[in-house]
Amino acid sequence: MRSVKMRYTKIFLFVSFCLTACATQPVQDVLPENITAPIDWYDIDFTDSWVTFSTDNLPRLIAVQRHRSEEKGAEEKVILSNETYLAGENYLSTNLSVASPQAHRVTADALEALFAVEFPRMTVQISETTRENKLGAYRYAVAVRPAYSEKCVYAWQILPAQQFDLPSDIKTVDRRYRYCANDRDVSAMLYYFDQSHLEFQEMQRSAAQIFPQQGWFDFQQCFQEGCFSSGKN
Repeated sequence: MRSVKMRYTKIFLFVSFCLTACATQPVQDVLPENITAPIDWYDIDFTDSWVTFSTDNLPRLIAVQRHRSEEKGAEEKVILSNETYLAGENYLSTNLSVASPQAHRVTADALEALFAVEFPRMTVQISETTRENKLGAYRYAVAVRPAYSEKCVYAWQILPAQQFDLPSDIKTVDRRYRYCANDRDVSAMLYYFDQSHLEFQEMQRSAAQIFPQQGWFDFQQCFQEGCFSSGKN
């Protein structure tokens, strides 16, 4: 009877050790060799971000995340601090897409649906004029809550991929910026978007390998080769 108990005790300890070891392994170590599903959001170091800023007055960064989906391609989100009581993240996102810039055209219906999610119970006004940043012209909107000091800006910028060092198959770089603050003027709230630009390491792979029409490419191999790295150290 005692030997049976000892045997079960050893089995329990072995299983517990295995579960603990598996739980503490990095995600990339336990992924299968061939990815057959989209990659969910994962954290990266800011020094590896595609986004750089032409200012020493950097925003307070919370995290930098990337993911890949069949619908949106490869996307990176730089999450900034939100000092207001308003729900939602302040962020600057970059989406690399094989779809043409025309397919990314922002319509009034799309904006209405987006603002209902991003700025509930707020009044949103779209600027009638464009604004310039380091990469060109962009459009923006301002959201306010009457009788409250908080306000938000939302900017969007659709750029042809040809102006960047990217595979020729990638057609569009779609940038979005959401920033909420207390008692700040609009220009100050758009400051980080105005001072931001993008840097990409020259990608050796074609977009057909990065965004295959059928199936999913080997993410582990791609990460090891640095095909989604900014090239900044």
